[in-house]
Amino acid sequence: MKKFKMNMILGKRQIILACLVVALGIAVYLNWNFAQSGEDLQLSGMFSSGEDVQDVKNYGDAQFVVKPQEEGVSASEYFEQARLERTQARDAAMDNLETILKDANLDNSQKENLAKQVALLTKSTETETRIENQIRAKGFNDCMAYMSDDKISVIVQTEGLDKAQAAQIKNILIDETNVLPENISITEVK
Repeated sequence: MKKFKMNMILGKRQIILACLVVALGIAVYLNWNFAQSGEDLQLSGMFSSGEDVQDVKNYGDAQFVVKPQEEGVSASEYFEQARLERTQARDAAMDNLETILKDANLDNSQKENLAKQVALLTKSTETETRIENQIRAKGFNDCMAYMSDDKISVIVQTEGLDKAQAAQIKNILIDETNVLPENISITEVK
């Protein structure tokens, strides 16, 4: 009886192993077949979001979002206004954190948490400034960087952003932050 039970277990394992070998064989065949044709695998069909997949994404590709400009507003005015708004929002946030930090009713753990938030805000401001300076050093007229916990957005003034320029910007962002490439957004302002 024990011998029969052991054969059943080995039989199931052999079937599973045979299925895995067949699946591996199919994958190798498909890979070889696509390599011979020289074409990229194109996905099509509807997904749950209702969008068709039309492009193969590469590292240097960027999400281009052309900012529609308000009539009569130049790119330089846009960047001046955006910097002013960002500075005012950061100053207000810093003032709020410092006011709360000075509250005598807070315990040490709450004060430590608020001090960490102040340090994080300061660090992100410094990182954004470094990113903006490096992008301008690459020859772009102007830019703005906005960081959040796991995402970064860059707004660049340019007459047309090509893939090489987008790759340069992405390299700067990846070098300066721990943000994943898929969480990088590049917006073009003309």
